[in-house]
Amino acid sequence: MKYLWIDSLCIIQDDEDDWRHEASLMANIYENAVLTLGATASASDAEGLFRSSSSIHDSIELRGKTSKGKRYIVYARRQLPHYMGDERLFKRGWIFQERYLSPRFLHFAPNELIWECKEGMDCECNENKLLETTKRDPVGYFNTLKSSYLEAFTASPYRVQVAWRHVADAYMGLNLSHAKDTLPALSGIAKKFIGLRPEDRYLAGLWEFSFAEDLLWRAGSYGISEKHDLRPRPEKWRAPTWSWASVDSAVMTRSAAYNRWNDDGRGMTSCIDVLAVNCIPAGDDITGELSSGYAVLRGSIMAGCFRSFAHGYEWGYIAKGGYETEFSPDYRFDVDDDSRVQNGDRVFCLRIATHNPKIGRSSDHFLVLRKKRGMIGTFERIGLMMLAVDDNGFYRMFESRREECAINIV
Repeated sequence: MKYLWIDSLCIIQDDEDDWRHEASLMANIYENAVLTLGATASASDAEGLFRSSSSIHDSIELRGKTSKGKRYIVYARRQLPHYMGDERLFKRGWIFQERYLSPRFLHFAPNELIWECKEGMDCECNENKLLETTKRDPVGYFNTLKSSYLEAFTASPYRVQVAWRHVADAYMGLNLSHAKDTLPALSGIAKKFIGLRPEDRYLAGLWEFSFAEDLLWRAGSYGISEKHDLRPRPEKWRAPTWSWASVDSAVMTRSAAYNRWNDDGRGMTSCIDVLAVNCIPAGDDITGELSSGYAVLRGSIMAGCFRSFAHGYEWGYIAKGGYETEFSPDYRFDVDDDSRVQNGDRVFCLRIATHNPKIGRSSDHFLVLRKKRGMIGTFERIGLMMLAVDDNGFYRMFESRREECAINIV
């Protein structure tokens, strides 16, 4: 092979302009590579690509004779343990798109080599479990993820949306040395999806044509998030609070939630008017690092006050009149900085969409907001709430006390 690309050598270190330029080219670099090599078993670049061969690879010589007296030798080795991908490489955010875009990827795992390509996967242990599609097996799970991306090229616009949301689910929560890389480390894949959605506009991980639905992500794991699932709000701004790129936790998008409930989610109806939405890139790349962003939405909003429930680690939203309901926070509120949310703080719920499934009860989805300190008429997102349409008094009170207005969320 004529060329070798090593990012730590081919990008001028500590040069922000060169880094931004090269980061914007990552899709071309990895997608057009003949082969990408991954030091999957190494904790850092200091450990290198190759490792000493384990004794498990040693062959055993078996001698014998056929029934006709002809001598033969058979060489055998122990069964190699199946590699389940519990290595740091799979937890690194930048590696995600390198694997996603590379046509061929060769892993140097602890006890074996693993081959990934668009046609499938294989490993030295010949273990078929590589095709399992759970996150417990990051190698097999990734193969399924890439397959959904390839299928999106010939799929309907809705399936393209679903494929992108699965990308977001798999990516968020991975480790990055610099939090500001959250969007740049995904920019190569974003560019490929822009090619699939040429009339659409990419907005900090969300899309203009499906903006209302894309807002319905939640931080942490399934259901009401617990404290250990959440992290504090990042100290430095990197994305608008309506974007999942603004949090450090893993996220679950709407598609992931409805797949879990055996529902394709197509019964979702937007309840907002998107009056304006924009993201300003820090450089020339609209999929890279941002300098600012906002969304002006018109919809039904109601004010209330916040308190944390006494039971467990759930956080609560309480409205006027004593009716209360739970919501999923975007980050930990029990911190000593400007992001802290305390009992009695004034908060707001903005209805975003209504879901009418084929089976089950209809539900409304709300963003939970609070006013941005020091910015008049501006709000920031702090959580997501889902409420059954026929749910007790809270829903009835919302219908009677809601106001129609336009608000700016940053």
